[in-house]
Amino acid sequence: MGYEVLYLTALEVRPERVRDMERILELRERAIGEEGTREGFAALLQKELPHLKEAFTPEGVGAVLNSDDPYLDKDGFLTLGAVYNGGGVAEALFLSHFLVKGEVIVLSDDEELLYGYRVVEEGKVEPLQGALVDGSGRVVWSG
Repeated sequence: MGYEVLYLTALEVRPERVRDMERILELRERAIGEEGTREGFAALLQKELPHLKEAFTPEGVGAVLNSDDPYLDKDGFLTLGAVYNGGGVAEALFLSHFLVKGEVIVLSDDEELLYGYRVVEEGKVEPLQGALVDGSGRVVWSG
């Protein structure tokens, strides 16, 4: 039995990675029809996009493979929505290879009301926890 995580915002893809993300989404459709496992999808991506081989781990690619209906809009924003068994740091590390520096990946699930990761650089993220702040930006409550 699994759980669902909700990616609450659209994520800004770096312009130089938009074509790579479009290809990943195309390959997702093929993977669902053929292999369908995270391991198989990671292997397919490593083969098809070798310049990003280190980004494609089975745990990380679940952000796309296990999403209900991921899409990339015309402005370069990736929407993942609900992801089955998602929301972990491996997914954030995968996404960091495609997202702009400083992008915040905002997540919610049954156990954590609000948490996420900030993209520090390609292959590096920092964890975030939801908080309420006052008008001066001081934390008055954290989840």
